[in-house]
Amino acid sequence: MKEKTVEVMNQKEQKMLEILMGLGWSKDKAKCAIYFIDHTIATSSELETAMNMRQPEVSVGIKKLVEDGIVVKKMESMDEYGGHGRRKFHYIRKISRGDLLKLFETLAKRKIQNIENTLKKSEKMRETLIK
Repeated sequence: MKEKTVEVMNQKEQKMLEILMGLGWSKDKAKCAIYFIDHTIATSSELETAMNMRQPEVSVGIKKLVEDGIVVKKMESMDEYGGHGRRKFHYIRKISRGDLLKLFETLAKRKIQNIENTLKKSEKMRETLIK
């Protein structure tokens, strides 16, 4: 029997998950994105194991990352899978690690800006109602 090392979410990744979910990302999308911080390529089974996800959750998360242009989906060639059985997909990070981390920062800044705009509107509304 072959031995295989399995990665699991650590405390830093758990904290990043909380942050991304607080910024409005779904749990599935956030978990997949976190995996791609340290990995450039993944299979569905690797994501399932490392991020403690089920296959449908991986599919949903990856679909959203593909739509956002963060990840591309590539099907194995017949040579890679031997031409028998179901073909597998590889998911490849399309942007650099640095750009992915900058994206997270941009999301946070956008959220702050939205909150500040809402606060300003609230203050104007209060002033209007007091007069």
